[in-house]
Amino acid sequence: MCRLGSLLAVVAVAGTVSAQCPAPFFEAEGGCFHALDSGETDISWEDAREMCIGLSESGWKVDLASIDSTSQLEAFAEAWATAGADYRPYGYMWVGFTRESGQWANLDGVPVPLYSNMWREGHPHDMNMYVYIEDVTMTSGTESRGRFYASCTMQDALQRALCRAYPQKYNMNQISCFFVVALAAVALGKEYDFWLWKYHQSAKQNEKWIRASYRPYGYMWVGFTRESGQWANLDGVSLSLYSNMWREGHPHDMNMYVYIEDVSMTTGEHSRGRFYASCTMTDALERAVCRAFPE
Repeated sequence: MCRLGSLLAVVAVAGTVSAQCPAPFFEAEGGCFHALDSGETDISWEDAREMCIGLSESGWKVDLASIDSTSQLEAFAEAWATAGADYRPYGYMWVGFTRESGQWANLDGVPVPLYSNMWREGHPHDMNMYVYIEDVTMTSGTESRGRFYASCTMQDALQRALCRAYPQKYNMNQISCFFVVALAAVALGKEYDFWLWKYHQSAKQNEKWIRASYRPYGYMWVGFTRESGQWANLDGVSLSLYSNMWREGHPHDMNMYVYIEDVSMTTGEHSRGRFYASCTMTDALERAVCRAFPE
């Protein structure tokens, strides 16, 4: 059962972990990460997890990496732009997502929603129960600014694993509890995918009605634009090039305006109704999404 004291302790850890990551781990939005490279040797997901666990030491528990949210995956990608310079070019890493009883989740039990933009277009599917992240610029040749997306494996082995270290005095259940309650969103000002998952769970009963209220059309203008080379919302909040809101291959310099698209509808790739942001290559669309703000 979650206790307030435990939750507050985990909040304190999340706010200070950047100064505590053990070598050779590096920090990305409150998590301590390290990539293990097997060279030319293929390793299975189970082998990768065993190798990560073998890095555990006094005061730290290590496991195959759980990734708490799209924003943490974005922070990892940005940090990897520097940390990855010490590694050979290779675009894939095993991570600690798996599917139990039909539900995709991190090893710490936090769900990975089907609506999460951590997933690559066309994923997840039922080809396997394990997940890797990939640098799609490297693996597909589509310029995506170094972003990583999560994919279900269609092969049994990779050559790299992403490990994550946790302070041992705070167990995995406490950390999982922290994210379930989403106290971090209040304490640290972050939006976690668990909130999206809860929203879509509660909205499922209305989803068919909402979609049925509109004709089939996969594009909507949104309030992103590019000023002085910087992508941002109309309220001035910058939109990182590492953000998984962007569709693969975007943004580019074809235009200064942005739309979101339901890629399941626009490409035929089954992506569970997710929307990704794209730069327009046309001058006009037929739908806009509006947002109301309290005055």
